[in-house]
Amino acid sequence: MVGMGTRAGRAVVGLLLASVATGCSFALDFDRFSAGPARDGGGPDASADAERTDAPVPDAEGADAPAPDAGPPPPTQDELISGTAELLCARAVECESRSIWAWQSQVFCHAAVMQAFLEAGARLDRPFWPGPGATFDPDAGRRCLEALEALPSCELPTAVWPDACLAVFTPTLADGAACVASTECLGGHCMRSSDRCPGTCDRGGGPGAACAQREECRLGLVCVEGRCATPGALDAPCLSTTCELGLVCDAGTDTCITPRTSAQPCTNGAEDPCAFPLVCTDTSGTSLCGVGGGDTGSCSPTAPCGPSLRCAGSLCVPLVGPGEACTLDDNCPLRFSCSGGLCTPDSLEGGPCSATLACYEGACRMSTCQRLAVGGSCDPGGDQVCTGYCEAGLCAAPRGESAMCTKDAQCAAPAACLANRCAACP
Repeated sequence: MVGMGTRAGRAVVGLLLASVATGCSFALDFDRFSAGPARDGGGPDASADAERTDAPVPDAEGADAPAPDAGPPPPTQDELISGTAELLCARAVECESRSIWAWQSQVFCHAAVMQAFLEAGARLDRPFWPGPGATFDPDAGRRCLEALEALPSCELPTAVWPDACLAVFTPTLADGAACVASTECLGGHCMRSSDRCPGTCDRGGGPGAACAQREECRLGLVCVEGRCATPGALDAPCLSTTCELGLVCDAGTDTCITPRTSAQPCTNGAEDPCAFPLVCTDTSGTSLCGVGGGDTGSCSPTAPCGPSLRCAGSLCVPLVGPGEACTLDDNCPLRFSCSGGLCTPDSLEGGPCSATLACYEGACRMSTCQRLAVGGSCDPGGDQVCTGYCEAGLCAAPRGESAMCTKDAQCAAPAACLANRCAACP
């Protein structure tokens, strides 16, 4: 895998790599996207060129005239998802010291976490999580990747995505149809009450409609001050990640601003208000945009590290991408271990584990990741460790229908948590 510790300014062809190091299920054939000559003599049509009357004619120097470069073909649906994950993984490594990126490397770099992100994204209205009622446009997929590539450094598309990415899928389902993603619905919204159950296409909240969270608004809108709205322009009121791309929500004024420049005052919030590569740092009682700590330099919650560095304890250490050389776990993305000198994804259930390779699913038992039975010890929120779910630090058995619940994991599948009760999907 290519180096990920620098600005993710690669061409789209470079984004469509096979994510071998992350165990990504969206494996790609990189050679297919290469603009260079085919291997093994050029493929099955190479010999035919000698007999074709329209074969390239050598120029005066005896060299064939170069053929026009048509560029790489548009991505498939899976390639769009894996290419986006790779781009955002690279940025997560580079930008982790900025507050909005603090936990993102586990989402975009580890295939299993990315899959869970996408599955939740069906309900959270990610613009390219597909459903059977949506038609994929490969050319729009390429434009989406190009738009993501062109975003300013450390721009994180979560609530707000480039317009090109909102056109990747063409919806076909009318209001009232069963759906799993808003990309399927002509009305721009799939109302889902659980990730385990299909939803229903509806109009969703248009601009000005009342909302409590973004998921109640149509695809492409955000929820600000209780109303669905288009992403905020300069000086518009905002909450975290609700401004137009290229702007940030200033935690001090709750308005959309252009990123601050060197030595300008700043207020750290969910979004870092300083222009990359600056960070909002306080070393003298006043927060100003400035250069972050360097390799082996000191750091703290109010004095972050610079790009591609992580604050480990009180020192900045290098942060690298999946499959790259490491000496410490802290050199690797979250949910990765430094095993055998390389950043390796934490193992899934049934995978290997050791003193240097942790489990993402289950716990390490006899060198194998195994989910824990009822009564096993787990960290709060660590449902992936248990055969059931984690509650108050212990693994608990899933509950039957009609039992009280707050999340799907508490209910025995295929039941879901609907209106705070375990119930069959309607």
